[in-house]
Amino acid sequence: MKTFFISALCLAPFVSLAQTAEFIEPRNVQSVAIPEVKTFHVKDYSYVLYKQFDMKSPINHDLQLDVYDGSLKPSGSYQIDKTLDPGDANIYEGIFALPDKLVMFKSEYEKGKGSELEYYPFTLTGSRQAGTLLVSFDAEKAMNSGNFEVNASDDGTKIVVLCELPYVKDSVEKTIIYVFDNNFKQLWEKEYRFPYESGKAPHNDVFVSNSGTVYDLKRVPVKKSFDFFTVFTFTNNGSSVQERKMDLGENGTISTYRSAFLSNGDLALGGYYYPDKKAGMNVETPAGTFYVKVSAVDGGMPVDKINPFTPNANIKALYLLAQPDNSVILVGEDEYQNSTPKPGSTTFEYDYDYDYSTIIAVKMGADGSKSWEYSINREVRSRDDGARFLSCYACMMGENLVITYQDFLYQHDGQKHTGIIDPIYGSWRVNVLEKINKDGGKAGESYINDKRLAGRDSEYALIPVTGIKINDSTLFFIGARGMELVGIKVAM
Repeated sequence: MKTFFISALCLAPFVSLAQTAEFIEPRNVQSVAIPEVKTFHVKDYSYVLYKQFDMKSPINHDLQLDVYDGSLKPSGSYQIDKTLDPGDANIYEGIFALPDKLVMFKSEYEKGKGSELEYYPFTLTGSRQAGTLLVSFDAEKAMNSGNFEVNASDDGTKIVVLCELPYVKDSVEKTIIYVFDNNFKQLWEKEYRFPYESGKAPHNDVFVSNSGTVYDLKRVPVKKSFDFFTVFTFTNNGSSVQERKMDLGENGTISTYRSAFLSNGDLALGGYYYPDKKAGMNVETPAGTFYVKVSAVDGGMPVDKINPFTPNANIKALYLLAQPDNSVILVGEDEYQNSTPKPGSTTFEYDYDYDYSTIIAVKMGADGSKSWEYSINREVRSRDDGARFLSCYACMMGENLVITYQDFLYQHDGQKHTGIIDPIYGSWRVNVLEKINKDGGKAGESYINDKRLAGRDSEYALIPVTGIKINDSTLFFIGARGMELVGIKVAM
């Protein structure tokens, strides 16, 4: 194993300390070419999940799980899900980190059995175990079988399952909510009828706190009017239910959002809203941010605040970082995608171009008001790679917000630095770590300046979105060279 030093290049009168980057051997080879990426951390193990849909059949997808041990060395790589494998449930419901293991949930409809949800644990080294039935409900046919919504608490000790029962004409929406511990022992169950008309595709996003309080963010369709968003809170083992409607301004609707739990168990929701005009130009362009806090005690909504900003048509919420004082930091980035038919193609094949620009961090205080806004003006592009190298990673390192991203070199100081040559647009790219202090000011900026990640002879491109915070002084990323992967540990 070799250790390489990163030269810290200060682009403004800020101090950047020297850092080290350690490549983790041996290298691993992936079989999913353009994946969606998600990361997990269980005990001393780190996991990177790659997911790719089969565009010929969008309900099908491949899942690959790569495992790194306590020393961040690769300890396993598995094709963990072929959706149509014999004996498997066929609808993927997500993977969640419990205190001692990862668990995958899948559901299916089977004639004579109804809708069933099964869980598939993994060993710490990533080997998938057999599925076990968790819950089920009656359904008369596959096209009207209902759905499952699954989530886990931050500490992984609670699992919530919301069963959306089949649509019934001229009736209200019916559901069953279950909460389990991390050993899949049922803690409570609640049958509940929402006071809204039943639909074939209800909108429910369910969350559970470490203490077992359940929240459901629901979008309610309204005939001949504008939809609205409301939050149901289930406390005292489901015996108490409270509803609070969100105020997103006149006809406001959610564009994208993220969630986080505060230290007292309250649910924080933050993202972007837009005034829904139903028709016209740029009707989905976000007009501002929102911060909603829902009480874990009584389901109240002590914070329900919107903050206007300059409209940005393509901004998407990426991270919502809860702070000790119950403030939150929302991080989003401007993302534009375009597709064009491949020349001469007769099979509906397309080239996909990606353009990622401004990264915006907004801090909203404990009362929901905007404390500060910080922008990173970058411009990076790619083609036919799923934009996996372009999206940023954000986390708190002590009191500083650290954002890791790629950028064209000319966006910075224009000096001759080692960087990644962009294969399409012919300009140098660099890997940047930018620090923002608690008051929204720039605390420092440095490059990851390692010859294997940058330069004319570079081997790997860093994938920032794979970031995992190991502690307040260490980050872990994946780098890629074609289909080949390597783990990279960066000491701050």
